[in-house]
Amino acid sequence: MKNGSGPNGEWTNVDELFQKQSIILTDSNLRAGLMANENCPQWLLHGTLNLDTFPQVWQAAALNPRSSEDVIRTNIFKFSELDTQEFWNKRDIRVQAYNNLISLKEEEDKARMGLSSDRDNVIMRHILGSLPVAQDIEVKKNPIVPWQDTEKYRVAMIMAPAWGVIFPPYGISKLTALMRQHGYAVRVYDVNVEASHYLQDLHGIDYWAYERYFMWQSLDTFKNILLPDLEQLFDNTINDIINSNVKVVGFSMYNTNQNAVIYMAKKIRSLRPDIFLLVGGPGATMTGDWWFNNHGHIFNYIFVGESEEQLIYLLDNLPTELPWNKIVGTTDSRLHLEEYPYPDYTDYNLMLYRVHGVSIETSRGCTAKCSFCAETHFWKFRSIDPERVVEEMEYQIKLHNMQRFWIVDSLINGNLKTFNRLLDLIIEKNLNIVWNSYSRCDGRMNLDFFKKIKQTGCTMLSFGIESGSQKILDDMHKKVKVWEILSNMRDAREAGLYIHSSWLQAFPTETPLDHLHSRQVMYNCRKWINAVSLGMGAGITPNSDMDTNWQAYDMQWKKQNLDGTIHKGAAEDRFLGDWYTGGYKNTVIHRFLRVKLMNIWMKTIMDHCPENIIDPGPLYADMDKFYTLEFKQRTDIDLIEQDMYINTAQGVTDDYKGLILQDYLGFIYGLYQVYGELKWTFHCDPKLDTNNFGEFLVRNYWCDIIATIDTDGNYEMNITHKFEHSDPVDRSNGEVSITGEVDYDAERARQDMSFEQTILLSGNFSNWRSDVIQVAESVHPQYRKKEWKLEVEKVNA
Repeated sequence: MKNGSGPNGEWTNVDELFQKQSIILTDSNLRAGLMANENCPQWLLHGTLNLDTFPQVWQAAALNPRSSEDVIRTNIFKFSELDTQEFWNKRDIRVQAYNNLISLKEEEDKARMGLSSDRDNVIMRHILGSLPVAQDIEVKKNPIVPWQDTEKYRVAMIMAPAWGVIFPPYGISKLTALMRQHGYAVRVYDVNVEASHYLQDLHGIDYWAYERYFMWQSLDTFKNILLPDLEQLFDNTINDIINSNVKVVGFSMYNTNQNAVIYMAKKIRSLRPDIFLLVGGPGATMTGDWWFNNHGHIFNYIFVGESEEQLIYLLDNLPTELPWNKIVGTTDSRLHLEEYPYPDYTDYNLMLYRVHGVSIETSRGCTAKCSFCAETHFWKFRSIDPERVVEEMEYQIKLHNMQRFWIVDSLINGNLKTFNRLLDLIIEKNLNIVWNSYSRCDGRMNLDFFKKIKQTGCTMLSFGIESGSQKILDDMHKKVKVWEILSNMRDAREAGLYIHSSWLQAFPTETPLDHLHSRQVMYNCRKWINAVSLGMGAGITPNSDMDTNWQAYDMQWKKQNLDGTIHKGAAEDRFLGDWYTGGYKNTVIHRFLRVKLMNIWMKTIMDHCPENIIDPGPLYADMDKFYTLEFKQRTDIDLIEQDMYINTAQGVTDDYKGLILQDYLGFIYGLYQVYGELKWTFHCDPKLDTNNFGEFLVRNYWCDIIATIDTDGNYEMNITHKFEHSDPVDRSNGEVSITGEVDYDAERARQDMSFEQTILLSGNFSNWRSDVIQVAESVHPQYRKKEWKLEVEKVNA
């Protein structure tokens, strides 16, 4: 590479270099931030090293592990003030860290597959924008808040990494304010955010990127890669606690910071056996007693559910002797949230967080009882008085000059009356805020209502749509109609909101026709929805209705799956190590294919429907390698009507391979509705699929399809597909599947489902219509009273 050369030739100065690529960054901080980014193009790094005269910018490019050492040595003489020994030591550390990530690239790619469409990740990208602004922060630690002079003892609250760094931790801030209100001396240690800046400065790598959370969850990578650099930071925090005569230490635990919590808790326990160690948060509630018992005598109290009330009672009544793993609280609590103080953010340097904003709640719990979710198992729904919510906003605005609020309710419109009152108050008081939240579809929210939401400063709402099939929505206990989904998406978009939606593929009772209805609704919403999370297929959440009432969904457990783990004798009631329904109508193969086909469906819309506004970011990458689509001209259809009379079982057997073929038939029917005369090819290969979707979904299934459809709806499908009832991954090196140990021999002993088939399917779509409704009634009797025909007419209207 010649000095100063890039994709468009050579440049004589760095300004021209940037301008040629339409990168106009006059601020040296922003330019340095771009150079430090691990994904910065190598040509731009080298152009900067050759041409830039800002020491700060040049050093950021030189420290980037992807920069050539030869180019650095050629240009380092320009900066005489640079401490070269310190520079090379720092670069060596960064290069080693970068090489560690290279060795973990496969695991990182797997994590990216599973989390790219994660709901909160999409929301964070919306809040942060496409290019994070580099902040020049001199002090990268939180302030040391003096211990309050009080007769009561001292409490330390710890947020260990890794957790979100977009805002300061909300739950700990709430509890801190409550304890201080009751006279306890409290100090918060947000080790999480300090560690994020420390590692960023040390390695130039963002270990808080969503695809790297596996590094914190894996004990091996945590101990061997992360802990050596963080041990001193952890120990400094622990020593400060030990030397401060603290009596109680509380941890907030999630699945991504369990390893760090255990390290710090064990260290505190070894140094001060008399300290009371408490743990709460989703990690404590969801993990179960067995997890804590396996870690021996570390924690004294484990908080379940809402902690506010029980925490103060416990602190006021600590025993003289330490108990072990004692459960505190209940998931049935229903606290009056107005009685508790606002979150206390005085323990934080708010400049450390990626956005100058805070979380806030206007309600707690959920009004829905969706069968795949355990939200209502943990706490009951109640709204906070809108006047109180606005007072808290005003308080944070005045104290911290806050403008951005992430309303973290499970759904902000659970009580439409109080939500409407909240909107009125924000407008009346002219708060000038921006906010985002989660919502459920509700037909009572019309265009005027969404305009009012927009007027209050809302930038984004995230809707849990899940399905476009009314039957599946009823089976999910969603209590939402398809027409409400369409109405809300249209009106929210017209009001100017950014709309995100979550979808759930292959719910246990979903059929190929039900999934066709979901794709049709997705197409109808293409001009209204900005981002979609298509998920990884339906899974079982412990304590959800799918878990506790599995018989209703035709799931083939022989015994209740209490905690979502693989139990003894799992081969008796699992297929390919995962749940399945009677007659093998819904298996992990179906779930994989529906996730894959929905991603392809979305890709065709993005590529060929210019009126669509959907962001392709959350989709699985490289979908083009799995299919081709050729058509002469799109149909002029704007909205697809849902047809309940279509029979997708055309010319196929009712065995396992025939059930799989129905998904392909339903898919080409939907393609024909949008694209008319066409040719479509489709390919599955376990190795290629695993590289793209991860082994959580992929099994030993191969497929090649060539489908052609003419203008009159005549179709031909040449299909060759094969399934081997065996492990898709070579375990000879001792590798363990991420789905756990699967006893394929025992499964085959029950019934070997392997097959190999080549088949030609042909016909005309006009013959698919039946005189009988092809959608089954809901599995829940309370939803069977509705007339399907009336509901369909309302949707199509």
